[in-house]
Amino acid sequence: MIQAAAQISESGMPLEKLEEHVKALMAEKETLQIEIDEGRSILDGVDVDAESRRKMMEEYAQMKAEMRRCVCISIHR
Repeated sequence: MIQAAAQISESGMPLEKLEEHVKALMAEKETLQIEIDEGRSILDGVDVDAESRRKMMEEYAQMKAEMRRCVCISIHR
């Protein structure tokens, strides 16, 4: 508290404008938090998409290997 008061007095900001300044800072903080939350949700979606793609590629590789085995078996009969 004392440190904050010292910073305010050093800034030269009139006390009448202090409340307005604090409100502006709080609004900016809220806006930044919303942007952070939106960014997190985008990244979460990217992680899910990447995981889904990885699983699909693994399944594709397994099916391809299974098809090769079937072709080899039918050729040797």
